Amino acid sequence: MNIKKLSAAFGFLAVVFLVFIVLRVSGFFPYCDTTLYDTLLKYTIDNSPRAMNPQIVPVDLNDKSEMNLGSRIDDRSAFGDLFSVISHSDAYVALDFIFRGEREEDQYMLDAISRVPHTIIAVVPVPEGRENISYRELTPDEKTLLRKHLWRPREFGSGHIPRAGTFVMPFIELGEQASQLAHISIDPDSDGVYRRTPLFYAWEDGFIPSISLAAAVADLGVSGDDLEIHYGKELIIPLGPDEKISIPIDSTGSVVVPFGGKWEDTTHRYSFDTLVNASRDQNVLNDVRNDLTQSLCFVADTTFEKKDVGPVPFEKVYPLSGIHTWVASAIFDASVGENSFFRETPAMYRVVCLILFSLVFLGLGIYGKDRIFHSVFAFCFLAFSGITLYLWFFRRIMPWYGAGAFVILLSWFLGFIYRFIGQRRRQTVLERYVPRPVAQKLISNQRTNLTPVYKELTVMFSDIQAFNMECGQGSPGCS
Repeated sequence: MNIKKLSAAFGFLAVVFLVFIVLRVSGFFPYCDTTLYDTLLKYTIDNSPRAMNPQIVPVDLNDKSEMNLGSRIDDRSAFGDLFSVISHSDAYVALDFIFRGEREEDQYMLDAISRVPHTIIAVVPVPEGRENISYRELTPDEKTLLRKHLWRPREFGSGHIPRAGTFVMPFIELGEQASQLAHISIDPDSDGVYRRTPLFYAWEDGFIPSISLAAAVADLGVSGDDLEIHYGKELIIPLGPDEKISIPIDSTGSVVVPFGGKWEDTTHRYSFDTLVNASRDQNVLNDVRNDLTQSLCFVADTTFEKKDVGPVPFEKVYPLSGIHTWVASAIFDASVGENSFFRETPAMYRVVCLILFSLVFLGLGIYGKDRIFHSVFAFCFLAFSGITLYLWFFRRIMPWYGAGAFVILLSWFLGFIYRFIGQRRRQTVLERYVPRPVAQKLISNQRTNLTPVYKELTVMFSDIQAFNMECGQGSPGCS
């Protein structure tokens, strides 16, 4: 084995490894993968959107509703009418509102909401360490109320679920009507785009679930204490002895939002004022009741003034309440065997790819013919790209592409440079003994590599008998 070539191969491999580490630490690979994820998600939603689970019915307090209802929104009587209509439909309510202070119609709203089978009411966690004079301490009654709604699932492994220092709470009488208090906090990624949402916030010795998780678990009839958190892997919701829902999570308990379509394309939804005014029209009320039967009504403020919107990978302005509804929709889908959650690329797949590409580089980057060298690397690159697309479109696995493509391309580039320099060196040496065209042909055909070889040879020297350079035609003694 040629020690010089082997040393060069390992030297180039070390360069690939060092550059790989630098780019990984700098965040280049995650940036590439996130960009590809955004592109693929937008393409998927534009060309083959997925419908939201029909059990979920968004109820939007939009600008039109606010204008039509006027003061009935301010005094909360409209909410009383809304809950009265929903209560006759045996539907659940997830209330993405924070009601502070008191209004004169609060009792009417409280009486109506008490008749709803399950009501998930929002709280806003203030992350630990961010408390300041803008957030007051929780009262003893509020702390007691929160403790009643803590989940204590079983935990496996180690994680870093965000911890709340305090909460923005609804007024205490409304909180007491909740079947579950749940958080509505969503933080964007470092580029300001919303792609993930935390399923839990830790407080004292338990967790406050997200409003999407709490609503889905309540509908499925599962206790929050029966859940299992496997950090960095999955959240398990048990449905029976041999049946469960697996939600992929990271080490912070966050899930990639399983977007399926644009908000404007969600057809099974209601404007807030439509349901409120249904209480005054018996025909409309009957239709609404039949449509909402045993549904999850997700009531949220989507008015422009509140600006509860943000950018997502496929839209610049998207109601953040839609993030909650898509997570709940995916849980309902999973309960009937249609898992629509996005999953991270398995760690074993990543390791195997990097090792395989490195072995290919060692085997062909220095050795082998040019045609084989370029063909194999082209095949690796195309195969890796094809597998990435297959995993996305058919397995809903998020792209892990930047690191693998980098190793392939940089390995090919370094191998190409090494071979090019070697060919130029050999051609220069050959040109000392043979004309340049001959040297180029020998190098291009890889007829020589200038490697010393020791062999036993038989050499025959011959000449024409009595040949004389000075002999001319007809000269004496020339034959």
